[in-house]
Amino acid sequence: MIRVLLLFIVAIGLPFGLYILWRSYLPTKLGGSEAIEKEEWEPLPWPWLGIASAISLVAAFTLMILFPEWLGAS
Repeated sequence: MIRVLLLFIVAIGLPFGLYILWRSYLPTKLGGSEAIEKEEWEPLPWPWLGIASAISLVAAFTLMILFPEWLGAS
């Protein structure tokens, strides 16, 4: 049960985490945020992050159905 819960948390949280890391730590010429350099807030692209999370969940469900042995199911 813990594996399944972690699978969903990773599938939902990974797009958000990667986006925040990308915008926070890369220089502006590589897509980093100019607002972060000025220590200001910028809005998150919620629709795109939601779509990316939904795609990750579909991939996670597909992997669970196709390869149940990866999650320890017998």
